[in-house]
This record gives sequence, structure tokens and C-alpha cells, in this order.
Amino acid sequence: MPESPFTTRRLRVESVARRTDSVWLFTFVAADGDRIDDVKFEPGQVAVLSVTGVGEAYMAIASAPDVRHRLEFLVKNEGPFGTRLFDLGHESDVSLVRLAGHGFPVDQFWGRDLLFVAAGTAIAPIRAAVSHVAARRSSFGRLILVHGVRHPHDLAVDDEIDAWRRADVDVVLTVTQPGENGWRGSTGRVQKLLEAAVRASTNPVAFVCGSREMMDETTAVLVELGMDKEHIIRNY
Repeated sequence: MPESPFTTRRLRVESVARRTDSVWLFTFVAADGDRIDDVKFEPGQVAVLSVTGVGEAYMAIASAPDVRHRLEFLVKNEGPFGTRLFDLGHESDVSLVRLAGHGFPVDQFWGRDLLFVAAGTAIAPIRAAVSHVAARRSSFGRLILVHGVRHPHDLAVDDEIDAWRRADVDVVLTVTQPGENGWRGSTGRVQKLLEAAVRASTNPVAFVCGSREMMDETTAVLVELGMDKEHIIRNY
């Protein structure tokens, strides 16, 4: 039976929270007369959003599908779409046009160890997946998140890391340019930290998001470490 066509939903900005100098968390709810609580998606799927005067943009949903009455996006202040949202804020005229990509089908791997790997603002879809599995912690094995950014102040989820760790998610952070601000964590790209993460897991499934180059390199490293390529999953 063919799927019904997606119905465009008008959105309104409920809140905006600054996460870094250039990345803010936008929370959308349904505009008056519309609804989004019936929109079903996989953690990490991509929304196609339309902004009046700009056109369409692809944005990974940063909230878990369990949160039925709102959608969250980590928006960077760049490009026509991001600039318009930052300029208009609560006055933005936004529509959810459709969903794209297959997301991260984490619920297909109950009982398994899961490894999440994200670089930069690609943490957005990984955030949705980690939040989803953390809420079902007993249904999975070991959970490991390896997340890398350029500078320590580029961490857009730093206020959620403690909650994930309390949910028994092993969070490993790394920066490529630590500067002189007292960073005491790991340095270098996420690929350098994968061996320890894989060795600490039992037959893990990996969910990877970043630039195409990063994902290709991460996949190559994970395969070299003995993982099956079919168990290395991208959201799009």
C-alpha cells in the first residue's frame, strides 16, 4: 500500500537558546491551526524546512521522536536559511515540507552495544539518537558517544553531557584546536579515539555523522578495526 503524501505543516518558533557563538537551538511547535504531534520519524532524520523569502533547507532534527509536540534544530548562523532564522527569531515564517533520509534505526538493535560518532554541528542528529536510547537505557548494551569539535567553545551540547553520563552513556570529547583555555580532554579528530571505543564494546553498531570526508574516514577506520560495514550507519 503506497504511503500517503506528506502534508506540509506550518511552524512557529517557541524558543531560542544560544548554544555557542554561532549555533543556537531553535524549538518549533505547530502554528495555530496545524499539528505536528502526528509526524513520525526516526531519530536523526532530516527535515526539509521552508522559510518565506529563502526557500527550502535540509536540517537534521535534533530532538528525539518521543517529543511529539515540538521539533528542535541546532541552527548555525550561516547561509540564507540560518541567517534568516537568526535575523527574524520568533517572527520566522517556517514550514515543515517533508522528511528526508532514513535516520538512525536504533530500535532495530535492542540489546546491542551502540557507538555514536559525530563531528562539529553534525551532533544534531546524533543528539536525537542518544536522547532516544538514553530514555530506554535498559534496552541496550553499552552506549558510547565520541564527539569532536574544533574549539572547546564549539560544543553545542555541553549542558546535556552530564545528563547523558548519568544515564550511563560513555561520552568521549575531543577538540582539534584546544588553544590556551585549559582544555584537559582529548585532542585530535574523532577517528583517533575509535580504537578504544570499539575495543570497549562487544560487536557494536556504529552511527556516524559529519562531513562526507569524515564519515568516509570513520567508516574505513571502523572496518579496519573489524566492524562489518553493514553495521556502520549514516542517517542520510
